[in-house]
Amino acid sequence: MITSRLGYAVLLCLVELLVVGLMLLGIIAGAFALLALMGYVVMRRGLAPLRRMAAQAEEIHPATLTTRLSEQDAPAELHQVIRSFNQMLDRLADGYQRLSRFSADLAHEIRTPVNALMGHCQVTLYQRRSVEEYESVLARNTEELERISLMVENILFLARASQAQSVIKPVTLSLDAELQRVADYFEGLAEERDITLCASGAGQVCADPMLLRRALSNLVDNAIRYAHAGGEIHLRGRRQAQGWQIEVINQGEPVAARHLDKLFDRFYRADDARTSSGNASGLGLSIVKAIMTLHQGDASVHCTANGEICFSLFFPDRPAAG
Repeated sequence: MITSRLGYAVLLCLVELLVVGLMLLGIIAGAFALLALMGYVVMRRGLAPLRRMAAQAEEIHPATLTTRLSEQDAPAELHQVIRSFNQMLDRLADGYQRLSRFSADLAHEIRTPVNALMGHCQVTLYQRRSVEEYESVLARNTEELERISLMVENILFLARASQAQSVIKPVTLSLDAELQRVADYFEGLAEERDITLCASGAGQVCADPMLLRRALSNLVDNAIRYAHAGGEIHLRGRRQAQGWQIEVINQGEPVAARHLDKLFDRFYRADDARTSSGNASGLGLSIVKAIMTLHQGDASVHCTANGEICFSLFFPDRPAAG
């Protein structure tokens, strides 16, 4: 009888322990569930600024590149991220606008000689012509094709330079010899307009020979085209801190201050009337800027107090090879 009572008491204790264990498990499970719910709510509220940023970013596409992420209601920890993202959008918007403008300008520039070629051919084919007339049309068409070819070559150069595909091989060059070489090359063209070329400078500049000559040639060609007849063009080289500065100075029509910073843009023209004729493609100064970028240097332009237009090239002492 005693044994039965003892067994019953043990069984009752085991049942009570089981009930308590189940209650504890339920409490623990409920606590975990409550903690998980609270964590979910906290994380959802904490990530709300990121979700708003993501929603704003999804609305940005090429037609809405002016949209910027807002720092309002964003935690302080995200302000720097938002500013960096907005700065990236500024750079993208600027690049996209430049690309769109370049594409439009390129289409316009190519359309002009193509229309000229088509017009020449259509007029010539309208009726039978003499051999001399056919030869004249072919000669004019050849000139237009050469212009297109030069434009394509310049565009390819700019594309390679902007994508850092061009490799420069800087060597030590005699500044005086290089300036005189370019002056001698353009001497005949300058004499046609009664313009005198004066080269002066002494020292040694570190640059890629072909690219240096191309940059100088573009500047001198530009100067001869727009300088006053009977004037002078000066090519000067002088030492400047940590490098050499080369200047091409001519007396020509003054350029308004609002145009100066844009002269190195592709296809930019300060005065369409000055470039509506001739072989100017609007890429010469852009190529100069690209060459100086490859040399880790700089190209600039300003008007002097006595009305001269001065283009300056700065070559650092030791540009890194590409």
